[in-house]
Amino acid sequence: MSQSKTREALARDSLIVRLQKETSITLDDLLARRLFTDPPAEPCWHLPVGSWPLRYEDDISPEDRDRLRAGRKTSPELVKAAAAMVLCVTGTTTNHQRNMIYDYTRYVESHHYEVEQAKRRSAGGKATAAERQMDLADNLKKVAKLWAELETKQPHQRAGIIAQRMGCPVDTVRVWIRKAGLR
Repeated sequence: MSQSKTREALARDSLIVRLQKETSITLDDLLARRLFTDPPAEPCWHLPVGSWPLRYEDDISPEDRDRLRAGRKTSPELVKAAAAMVLCVTGTTTNHQRNMIYDYTRYVESHHYEVEQAKRRSAGGKATAAERQMDLADNLKKVAKLWAELETKQPHQRAGIIAQRMGCPVDTVRVWIRKAGLR
């Protein structure tokens, strides 16, 4: 595969897209080997890809080094996975190393996806809870208003009448009456 096609394929990869979105590290940094990883010199099948060291180019400017360090601190697993992916595509790796890199990058990607899903679920739950609290407050106001209007009726009759008017079960209205402090 030519270098331009390799670069285009890497630029479209979801891991690289996420890396560039979440950190200050770019695909150009990885391709130019300003920040890179290399597998161990001797075949060590027991060393996972996540333990391979990340290195900086020797003649890198201090500003670039600081920017890359800040990017690494933002999301270290993501940076290691992206550097390993670039190594797999552009470097010389064995089949076993390529398989290890593939497994590691997919693990990191799925982990980030699960974290995002959990954040969305949590935010959705919080929004729903707030909405239900507002609905409860509105229902308590309606119950209090109807309770006051039905002052001439017996207290045990009021809950049934309010339930009919609001179109909800009597037991629910009784709970609302207790929460509103009307009984």
